[in-house]
Amino acid sequence: MAEGNQKIFLPLLRYLAKTKVKLGFNPGTFQLSLGLSKLKPILKRCTFLCLNKEEAQKLLANKSMDVRVLLRKLHETGPQIVVITDGEKGTYCYDGTQYLYCPIYDVPCLERTGAGDAFATGFLCALLYKKSIEEALRWGTINAASVIQRIGPQEGLICRSLLNKILHGNPQFTARVFQGAEVTTHTVYHPQRYKTF
Repeated sequence: MAEGNQKIFLPLLRYLAKTKVKLGFNPGTFQLSLGLSKLKPILKRCTFLCLNKEEAQKLLANKSMDVRVLLRKLHETGPQIVVITDGEKGTYCYDGTQYLYCPIYDVPCLERTGAGDAFATGFLCALLYKKSIEEALRWGTINAASVIQRIGPQEGLICRSLLNKILHGNPQFTARVFQGAEVTTHTVYHPQRYKTF
């Protein structure tokens, strides 16, 4: 959403209060430029917030490299589930109870445009299908892995039948709970099957 998007915040908040619809938020450049104080009313209503690590640091005005600190501080602003993507290092999640980590799904990369958006849509789709957060991390990661193998942000978006086939063929590809220190050693999952989408 472009500059001036804050005009929809109040109508959106009213709609959310009236309908009890859940909100997934993956803020773009213009939303992030508004700053934390202007985004707090939206963040308080979020079921799911997704940012990359640099965006999280910018929004919080916090240069911490400890992803747990960033996740916890973002969670304190209101979202039930916070996800931070960190490129080739994988993805981190916090739901107020546990910290989760999901490695990347190693595939040939043609272009990274849209990878974060693809992750967010895959994750959100899994939640809509009432999957666990661990499973949502897998769905988001596979969707992002598919997109980076194509040019542009939409070309590689994966259909659910292929997603299920890939996940079924790679049961060792999982998200895991992490406590902190072990996150410095990132893992990469090398697919056994369906390496190319």
